Amino acid sequence: MPGKRLTDHQVRLYMENRENNLSQTTSAAKAGISENSGRRIENNEVSAQKSNANCHWRTRKDPLEGIWDNELKPMLEAEPLLTADGLWEYLTDNYPDHGGQYMSDDFQKEIKFLGMTSSPSFVREPEGNGVIERFFKTLKEQLLWIETFRNVEELLAALHDFKERFNKQWIMQRHGYKTPDQVRAVA
Repeated sequence: MPGKRLTDHQVRLYMENRENNLSQTTSAAKAGISENSGRRIENNEVSAQKSNANCHWRTRKDPLEGIWDNELKPMLEAEPLLTADGLWEYLTDNYPDHGGQYMSDDFQKEIKFLGMTSSPSFVREPEGNGVIERFFKTLKEQLLWIETFRNVEELLAALHDFKERFNKQWIMQRHGYKTPDQVRAVA
């Protein structure tokens, strides 16, 4: 079923409004749900989302479980001056994302040719993709979906302007409310 799951609060609010003889349309609007969702509630076709508000446990496996105690901690104890970059290099060398297209010789050669460094995520831990996926979504929402380009030159010019605006003016929470240029200047 597409869309967001209904919460316990929405279901209760909808049913309270219906018990007070309000119409399906009004009850749905007051509960913040669609009229179709209201019909599904009345036909017992939908159940509310279970709340994890009292949940104090991990919801996914620790990606460093076993690696920290068995490999990284002993490395740090043996070499106290080891840097985070050294640990990161060890992890990426020994625990890369083994996707065939990313590990292929052609792809790795292309990365090297472009002057880039391969930085695969841990196996079954794709969170690293989230940053670039968010950037592409922003690019689409702020430029590509709202502008029409007559030719490639116009597109390239718009992409260049977007890059400049993004790096110089785009304030990001994950960077402590700084622009990417401000973060790079400190690094």
